[in-house]
Amino acid sequence: IRNCDWSSDVCSSDLADERFRGYGRLLVGRREMMEGRWDAAAEALSEAVSRLPKDGAAHAMLGLCQLRRGFVSEGRHCLEKGIALGAREPQYMAWLAVALAEGGYREQSLRMARQLLADPESQGIGRALIGQLRLRAGDYDAAAADFTEAVASADASLRPSLRLSQVEILLAQDKYPEAEAVLRELAGTPVAAQAAAVEHRYWMRKKQPARADEVLVRG
Repeated sequence: IRNCDWSSDVCSSDLADERFRGYGRLLVGRREMMEGRWDAAAEALSEAVSRLPKDGAAHAMLGLCQLRRGFVSEGRHCLEKGIALGAREPQYMAWLAVALAEGGYREQSLRMARQLLADPESQGIGRALIGQLRLRAGDYDAAAADFTEAVASADASLRPSLRLSQVEILLAQDKYPEAEAVLRELAGTPVAAQAAAVEHRYWMRKKQPARADEVLVRG
């Protein structure tokens, strides 16, 4: 007989199995995100949230994923719930601020950015957040300056993601040679697949499917 709490008819081993499966799906979702497979990531993370309803990181990661899929309202809701449950890492705060800005809550988003900038440990992410807001507003030169500063001050583990945002800015300005240099730098990093996806979208936007196919073959 398994170890059970007979007063509630809930077996502790069943709960442990549920958490184990939930963390497994969380890891799968994170891997899929790193590979740029956002739909597969959302499926895995949704299952993780259903198995780990009180895990803030699971909710926050699903929120980040939904934002990247373009589901701003759902992403914002998941991030808010994750942060309320204790996932207070600066990157989650930053992505919530992005969701708020895209939902029309620009002043609230800017307040969060200022809070991140005020903390020496999160200044790099705060500066990157300002850069993201400017990127979405089409102010590419200011966004580029923000991300250059963010890369210089952020923790080394965050720099590949920040460099990827620099690629997006350069491609938005049709500065492919400069972007290509950063793309080469990102090869072999955790964001390599995401970088390839960004480059693929660029060539499709330029109506050059052959170049887009080269990215897929190379990747």
